[in-house]
Amino acid sequence: MIYFLPSVESYAIQGNQAFRQNATKDFSLPRWFWERQGWDANGFYGYVPNLAAPGGTFTSYSRFLIKELVHGKEDTYEWQFLAFATRWHQAGPTEKPKQVILCFDLTPEMASWVSARFTEMPPDWLSCPLGVYSVLAGAIVSRFDSALWGFRAPVRKIEKDRSTDNMANRFSGMHELARHITHETEVLDVAARTLSSILRSQRDYCEGVRKTSVCTESHRSIEVSEQLIQNLGLRARAFDKRLRNEIKLAFNLSAADDNATAKKILDESRSDGRDLTKLVSTMTLLFLPASFVSGFFGMNFFNYEDSMVQVSTSVWVFFAATIPVTALAFASWQYFRARSAMRLQDVEDLGVPNKALLRRSTTARVG
Repeated sequence: MIYFLPSVESYAIQGNQAFRQNATKDFSLPRWFWERQGWDANGFYGYVPNLAAPGGTFTSYSRFLIKELVHGKEDTYEWQFLAFATRWHQAGPTEKPKQVILCFDLTPEMASWVSARFTEMPPDWLSCPLGVYSVLAGAIVSRFDSALWGFRAPVRKIEKDRSTDNMANRFSGMHELARHITHETEVLDVAARTLSSILRSQRDYCEGVRKTSVCTESHRSIEVSEQLIQNLGLRARAFDKRLRNEIKLAFNLSAADDNATAKKILDESRSDGRDLTKLVSTMTLLFLPASFVSGFFGMNFFNYEDSMVQVSTSVWVFFAATIPVTALAFASWQYFRARSAMRLQDVEDLGVPNKALLRRSTTARVG
């Protein structure tokens, strides 16, 4: 018999002390099963075999969590809280075994999945105390598979759309999706450990007390479910790696875009500087001859009185001073240029890296 009950934390359960006391006694449930500790747990499994009872009694309790993205809403998710309590009892060696299953927190859709699984099973599964988990494990694996593949579409969408527009929302969406996948990976790992615990208890109990062909088949079925859960965990990790690669790529693309924008601004600034330099140079060349002529003839070497231009006999002093100073200036400039070139050649011969940096620093010292 299968009973689908409300959430463990609901008032229908928490407000019914008699039910909780009877369920705790009949199903050998720990006290924390009804408390926040059990509700917050990401998974667990426990069992209590009672071999002293006539025919035998086997009780167990377990919890599984599944995180799902709501179909069509990538930013909306929901949790599936699956809690089970089972009681297998056989009144005598010749009596037909009975199995009672309490299912807590299941959504109507999940309850339908579980009911369908039990309907499809042959009736002899009841002969194994843990045969119930071969059925439940199959339903849980199907639900995990559906939930995990719900993450594929948003991950693939991110991989196809690598634009750098609206990067703030893009980064936020990718990190939110990564958080969901991390949770899914966690509950898949816990589910695999829970199924492993179920397999150990089945091996200890069935092989030591009740080894039948149905128990062997149930064990194989749970082993397959455990393997599928482990493989889904690997798939979840692959989704996580793919998503983190996209986050790194988006960061690098954003940085490259910022660098391109900065380079464009720098090029525009250089272009403006070149235009300004060209303008100043043009104006200098335009006014330089006139400045020289006015300056030269404005010196005291010339006298314009009596409507006659008289040239001083000392005008040679101007040329005697100007020509050597000009020659010295050009010679100094050529000397420092040659010295800088020799240093750069030495650097190239030694194979020292960052030559461009050394070139800039040397030029700066020369200037």
